[in-house]
Amino acid sequence: MSNPGGGTGIAAKWESDEEIAQREQARRMAREKARARTLARQQALAERLASTTEELLAGLEETSAAAREFSHLTDNLAINGQEVGKSCDHMRDAAVKVDGSAVELLSTLGLLSTSAGSGTEAAAESVKQMDNMMKRMEEAAEKNARAGQRIAELEDRSRQIGDIVQTVVMIADQTNLLALNAAIEAARAGEYGRGFAVVADEVRNLAEVSERSARDIRGVVDDIRSAIEKVVKDINAAVDQFRSLQETFRQPHEGFVKMGDNFNRYACLIEEDFQCAEGLRNKVDIWRSISEEMGEVAQQVVNATRESALAVGEQSKALTEVNSAAEELGRMAEEVRVSTDVDKSAVEVAAVAEQLSASIEQISASARQMTGVMARMGDQANSLNQAVGKTVGVFEESQGLVVEIVRLSETAGPIIEEVVRLLDNGRQVAREVWQGLRENIEGYEPLHTALEALQEQLRSIGKIVVTIENVSIQTNMLAVNGFVEAATAADHGRGFSVVAGDIRTLAAESAENAEKIKELVEDIQMQMARVVTEIAQAEEATLEADREAVVTAEKNQMVSDVIDGIEENRVVTVDKFNEIQALMVEGSQDVENIKETVEGAGVHFAQVNEVAVEQSRAINELANAMEEIASLADEIQTRN
Repeated sequence: MSNPGGGTGIAAKWESDEEIAQREQARRMAREKARARTLARQQALAERLASTTEELLAGLEETSAAAREFSHLTDNLAINGQEVGKSCDHMRDAAVKVDGSAVELLSTLGLLSTSAGSGTEAAAESVKQMDNMMKRMEEAAEKNARAGQRIAELEDRSRQIGDIVQTVVMIADQTNLLALNAAIEAARAGEYGRGFAVVADEVRNLAEVSERSARDIRGVVDDIRSAIEKVVKDINAAVDQFRSLQETFRQPHEGFVKMGDNFNRYACLIEEDFQCAEGLRNKVDIWRSISEEMGEVAQQVVNATRESALAVGEQSKALTEVNSAAEELGRMAEEVRVSTDVDKSAVEVAAVAEQLSASIEQISASARQMTGVMARMGDQANSLNQAVGKTVGVFEESQGLVVEIVRLSETAGPIIEEVVRLLDNGRQVAREVWQGLRENIEGYEPLHTALEALQEQLRSIGKIVVTIENVSIQTNMLAVNGFVEAATAADHGRGFSVVAGDIRTLAAESAENAEKIKELVEDIQMQMARVVTEIAQAEEATLEADREAVVTAEKNQMVSDVIDGIEENRVVTVDKFNEIQALMVEGSQDVENIKETVEGAGVHFAQVNEVAVEQSRAINELANAMEEIASLADEIQTRN
């Protein structure tokens, strides 16, 4: 069939309608097959996209759950940090208070140390005064004893005087008999014996005077012997009392010596207490410094949790965006499956994928930021753990020092209590000794009176002896007169001469015995003078001991004042001990709270790390899913 137009001259083959229909049918079938293949590919891609989207959503859920858990754990860490900060503040305040109490304790211990030194000096001075008292009492006892011994020796002298007086009495009796014989001889001589009779009468009178004087001496001697016995008894009693006082006084003397030793021991314990208190201050300073350091680290932890919270917030926002985009992507996957405009769907998928990629990158950035924060928090946690270990060690050392301070104080307490007991006993005995001294002092007055009476009696004997001497002289002169009368009477006076000779002999013996009595009296008077001197010295020693007793009492009062000061300051130290112990209990609780909180924070931190690892894995899965989605979007665009 030719071309109706005849333009080319080429013969054309005209198809029949059937052929055309067949060809059209074939084309239509080819198109349908192609569309079926495209639809199948499109459905496969849509299913892959839907599956990947589901994986993405699952990853998002894991990431979101991790973010929520992360947020919860960081909140706990923030609470832990705040609790540590509060405990550190409280512990720092307790450390400041302990330091203040330790400063006051050191001041009080310094006063106690000074008081102990003063007590040692005062006790030493008291001992010195007691030594002086004992020396004076020993001196008084020795002087009294020597005086008593001297007076006792006078007993022998007085006995000798008594014996001589007896001789004088016998001589007077014999003289009296001779006077009687002379009178008889005078009567025989008659007229020639008148003068001799007068002599005989005078001799008899003198003999009576001599005998009476001798008997007077005997009476005085008896009185002297009685007085001597009493004086010796009184002096011996005084000596015994002095010895007793000395023996009694040894107890407080030894007590005050021991008291001085106790004050020294107390001072040593207080010095140890002082050193411990200074050591406590040093430990408390470290303790306070560590608590401040931990407080700063705890605040850094809190700040880090806030920074982490911001990162978590940004991540949560990004996760919300990703979740919305993922849901949109799921809807698009369905559209891709049924869409006739695949290119448009592919573009939309690519746009959503790009949005998802940006959001996931933001999530990853937040995760990296959180990881950095966690790294810093890890360092901070390590710092806290180290600080807690240091705090526990320092606190235990501080508690050990407090225990030692209290132990030393408890050891020192009984020492001061013994000092108080020794002082009370010593003062009581000292009062008894002082009373004994006063009694001895009062006893010197009657003793002086007795000695003066003895001296007066001795002087009276001396006067009587003078009388006897005068009688002896007069008797001797009468004997001479008798010789004269005998010579005058010649043969009638022979008897006169014999009697006169005997009278003269007796007068000489009487004078000789009177001289002996006089010598004995002088010897006794010399002894009495020594006795009086020794008694005066004994009295002065006793008075000096009394004065020393007054000074001793003053020194003892100084010791008492020192003890009062120590007791007053001990009350202060006990209060400070109680304050420090109470603060240490609070500090111990703070340390325990910090330790438990840090341990809890360590658990939370470990959990946060686990969550961070899980989130990192989930984010990686999100990234992988996102890469798959992007690849699918490219594939959809490429195939269409």
